[in-house]
Amino acid sequence: MTKKLQLNITPDNIILSHTPMRDLPFKDKPVMVVGMPSCLDVAKHYGFNKIFTSQDVVGWDPRIYPLLKTSQSKSHPIDFKEPVAAVLIMAESSDWGRDIQVILDLMRSQDGVIGTFQSEKQAIPIYFCNCDFVYASDYPTTRITQGAFKLALEQIYLRSCGRPLASISFGKPQTATYEYAKRYFDKLGCIQIIAVGDNPQSDIVGAKQFGWKSVLVRTGVWKEGDESGNPDLIVNSIQQAVEVII
Repeated sequence: MTKKLQLNITPDNIILSHTPMRDLPFKDKPVMVVGMPSCLDVAKHYGFNKIFTSQDVVGWDPRIYPLLKTSQSKSHPIDFKEPVAAVLIMAESSDWGRDIQVILDLMRSQDGVIGTFQSEKQAIPIYFCNCDFVYASDYPTTRITQGAFKLALEQIYLRSCGRPLASISFGKPQTATYEYAKRYFDKLGCIQIIAVGDNPQSDIVGAKQFGWKSVLVRTGVWKEGDESGNPDLIVNSIQQAVEVII
């Protein structure tokens, strides 16, 4: 991005849906991370020192998810005697069945101790980010993503435990994400913030709820005729949005 935009852009200049997780108070406690392998590096960058995946759990005890015979050889050797503090859904799950099973076990554990069980309460907190239900790719129709995974987990937890799953979500249109971004922009001395995006239900609605101006781009997730969310401006491309704003 630095090369393309000819601007000095550092990782601290970019706020992603999971960036607010860096403020969570579990830096020296075990946390389970869901997402692509690079999410582990991101979690470490955020200061989490004891991170693991569902694959590590299954490698520790293959009976937890016997459908995947290769988990043990691909996992990291970890001793799970210490209670798990939280679950962080940082990106798309690569194995819904395994991740949901391990998360369900943790939610029903005794204070986050893997291998224990209780049914009275949700044992540990769980955090989601980027709760969009679908995303656009080069395939002709949209693909389901993290919001769909969240819905599946919530329904399975409800069926298993008889109560809703309590969770905290980051990413658009969640207020917590905009509050985090505003604190950053305030440090830069920004006097006006304009949100640009292709998803009326997250990009536009989130910005409007927080009092920012918004620009809807007719690309990506956007569908013909969908101008919901009451955007301040509608354009056909990112380039057009930049040209009009500037």
